[in-house]
Amino acid sequence: MPGITSLGTMKKQEDDTVGNVEVYTLLRPELNKETVFALIRCKAENPARNQMEQAYLRLLPQVSRLAKPRAALAISEISPEDACSQLPAGSRVLYVVQTIGTELSDLSDRFFQSKNYVDGLVIDAMADSCLFALDKYVTERIRTRCRKEKMGVTRRLSPSVEIPLSFQRRAFEETQATEKLGIGITVGDMLDPAKSSSNVYLLSPNTDEMMVEHDCSTCTMTECLLRKESVPS
Repeated sequence: MPGITSLGTMKKQEDDTVGNVEVYTLLRPELNKETVFALIRCKAENPARNQMEQAYLRLLPQVSRLAKPRAALAISEISPEDACSQLPAGSRVLYVVQTIGTELSDLSDRFFQSKNYVDGLVIDAMADSCLFALDKYVTERIRTRCRKEKMGVTRRLSPSVEIPLSFQRRAFEETQATEKLGIGITVGDMLDPAKSSSNVYLLSPNTDEMMVEHDCSTCTMTECLLRKESVPS
């Protein structure tokens, strides 16, 4: 596809699969150039576009070397204490946490600290693009896991968007993210490093249902720069 820099495929880490938790590693990252430039609001006619393009090409090797895309999946059940209107007590869910690691964020921080704002801005957007691209690979692993469990997916929910942020900590705990992915979580339930994300998938016995992809039409983030043009803001 135009604009896609594909650098690898996803592999299940058999030695990291213990009990209910499955861990996957994308052997090398993937990113979408159009996504990167949308995130930095730099259209083709922008006077700074050429400078940004040069930075993008110059930084590609570092993205390939430093990004460490990984994901962990775990099935669980919603407890009465965690239950909310979208996830009633007793619901079976699949928790997913994914990350590209710390090194790209650290590099971005160093660029900004040294006042190299162009490289800092571009590498930060490249890191976001890698995380978004990882989601595509993880989606396929979710389908595989659900088929194995003879379950479908009724809805994909994002902590702090459709469900309380506290579900991010629950996803973190259920996937054993510290041990499996090498990431942490703050007292405010934010994943650390920042280039990490979590989702909760409401499972269903109806195997014909497989609502595993993000649905812009139900997302409350109406100002998102990547919101599909066909969806009203």
